Amino acid sequence: MNTKLRILHLEDLRSDAELVNRTLKKAKFDFERLVVDNRENFIKALTEFVPDIILSDHSLPSFNSHEALSIFKTMGLNIPFILITATISEEFAVDVIKRGADDYILKDRLERLPTALANALEKFQLLKDHQSIQDDLVKNETLFRALIENSDDAIIVINEQVEFTYQSPAVERLTGFDFTDLMGKKLLDFIHPDDLEDYHLFFEQVLQLPGIAIPNKFRFLQKNLGYIYTDGTIINLLHDKNVNALVINYRDNTKKIKAEEEKKALEVLLDKANSLARIGSYELDLENDKLFWSNITRQIHEVEDSYRPTVESATSFYKEGLNRETINNQLNITITTGKTLDLELQIITAKGNECWVRIISEPDIINGKCVKVRGSFQDIDIRKRAELELLKVAEEKNMILESIGDGFFTLDVNWMITYWNKEAENILQKRREEVIGRNIWDLYHEAVDTLSYLNMLEAAKESKVQNFEWFVESLKCWLDVTIYPSVKGLSIFFKDITERKFGEMERAKMVSDILKRNNDLEQFSYIISHNLRAPVANIIGLAEELRRNLAVKGENNLTMDYLIASTKKLDTVIIDLHSILQVKHEFIENKESVILSRLLEEVLTYMPNLIREQKVKFIIDFSAGDELWILKSFMHNIFYNLISNSIKYRQPALDPIIEIKSERSGDKFILIFTDNGIGIDLVKNKGQVFGLYKRFHSHVEGKGMGLFMVKTQIETLGGTISVDSKVDHGTQFRLELKLDLPANT
Repeated sequence: MNTKLRILHLEDLRSDAELVNRTLKKAKFDFERLVVDNRENFIKALTEFVPDIILSDHSLPSFNSHEALSIFKTMGLNIPFILITATISEEFAVDVIKRGADDYILKDRLERLPTALANALEKFQLLKDHQSIQDDLVKNETLFRALIENSDDAIIVINEQVEFTYQSPAVERLTGFDFTDLMGKKLLDFIHPDDLEDYHLFFEQVLQLPGIAIPNKFRFLQKNLGYIYTDGTIINLLHDKNVNALVINYRDNTKKIKAEEEKKALEVLLDKANSLARIGSYELDLENDKLFWSNITRQIHEVEDSYRPTVESATSFYKEGLNRETINNQLNITITTGKTLDLELQIITAKGNECWVRIISEPDIINGKCVKVRGSFQDIDIRKRAELELLKVAEEKNMILESIGDGFFTLDVNWMITYWNKEAENILQKRREEVIGRNIWDLYHEAVDTLSYLNMLEAAKESKVQNFEWFVESLKCWLDVTIYPSVKGLSIFFKDITERKFGEMERAKMVSDILKRNNDLEQFSYIISHNLRAPVANIIGLAEELRRNLAVKGENNLTMDYLIASTKKLDTVIIDLHSILQVKHEFIENKESVILSRLLEEVLTYMPNLIREQKVKFIIDFSAGDELWILKSFMHNIFYNLISNSIKYRQPALDPIIEIKSERSGDKFILIFTDNGIGIDLVKNKGQVFGLYKRFHSHVEGKGMGLFMVKTQIETLGGTISVDSKVDHGTQFRLELKLDLPANT
């Protein structure tokens, strides 16, 4: 037992009470007892001590066992009551048993007390098990009916005259006929005329094959709508007196038949749960040394009908080792002590199969001697293996819950903690022994009305999963909490996310700082580009004027030429900076529908001579998409820069080949530009390809602005650009843009 047995002993003699105590300890019972000797203390003990079993003397100075039994029954207690008294008559014994006692023990035969106590406890456990089985049967019946009533499959029950006696709700949904339309009418009246001949033959076959689910397909009349094709099964249960009918299970297969006439319809099998208990009997005649087995008992042992068992041969079926030792020992105890036997053991059948069985034995005692042992023998193999598997699964589940990185605990519907794993101990800093069986709000009263409390109430009330992040002030930590409701209560998973939350806060602060610095830098760049533009233009004008004056005088001033060249370079930088800022401040109102093939034609008109001279070949594939809702000026510039770069950085010995194609991936529109040019050394220039004023080939004139502008414009459009290149093997640019729609769509 997992807990000590609680024994309430009604006895006024200390010596007798001590004898009972020693007898039970000698029998290795683990118990705690409370001895009372009057009515008042007895009643008080029933409610405060809460015993598992009552031992009672019959006659006390102001109280007796009859009164104790009456009080005991009035309170509705469902525990064993054993009388321990001096010598009594047979009539008295019968009377006390009728009053509700489970057994009686004579004080001069206390050696029988342990057996009687164990028998009484086992008897009450059997009663509880029986009630549990009854509850399961009711539950299964309710479940079975709910499945039938809510099934999408139609179920029809017809009698031997092929008349409707029952239809499930699905029949009306499929055919339009309610039960009043079909009750007492012939099934054949609702079958398509062309199917009747085949159906008659089929029905004869069904009648000859009882108990077998036979697939069938037929057309069934649909109210006011013609016929539907059905696919299902019919089973002949006329031989089953509990059914005495034929059961047809079908579903509407019309759409499938019309769409796939060449395919065979899938068979729909009637899944009927019909679990029958296999219970046999046996009788051992000790006086004549004969053992009788019923037919079911023989079937369970898988022996021939002519098999005649003996005690020795019967016990040899039990699996060698603990099972065989247990049956031999317990049978001997039953014979010698009269103790009822109830065991679950494994046997090896005559065919070598292992099978779990339950053996219950009741001894026949005549004149203090056991003359017969009779009882039941049940095949419990399926149930027992399921129990063992469930036990294994429970152990595995417990192991998983203990090993997961999340904290986890469960609450019943009364907010009592029923499970608390190791990680819950670590995070919440409470051992499971402190919390199991306690009300969580008594344990964490400071959490009432907090975010956690409100989410648990919501989960329990609405039966909806709740997820939230919560800062636990007492633990100084952040928790990510998920609550799963069920009919049994709540399951709560949680993990410590303090480090992540502090990281998020730090990142948010960093992003805020970066955005501020970026805004400051943009503002500075804007001021520089605007405030320097006019002075630089003035300097260029003055320098040009001075050079013209010098030219008139016939003087050549190299310093003035250098000044003009440097000033123009500064002007170019300012113009480039202004262009970049303009790109970053375009508005969505400028977007329009752009046909990429037309845009490409426009771009190529800007470089016809270059294309012709360099013999450029284009491979274009816009089959995956040829239209974008986008800024046309940006796309024009992107196409122009990438195509001109491919031509500019061609391989001298090869005619340039430029491939442009579109792809789609989810909500992404992808453009890929590939050439066979001289390529870029990405190992050497990693991270610099799209840099401002970055150039990688000095033999070709350029500023290093093109790819920078392409990347800036792509990112302004909310997209990305990547490059893949190898020296002398060409370059590929991959542009990913989010598919967009006009604002009024």
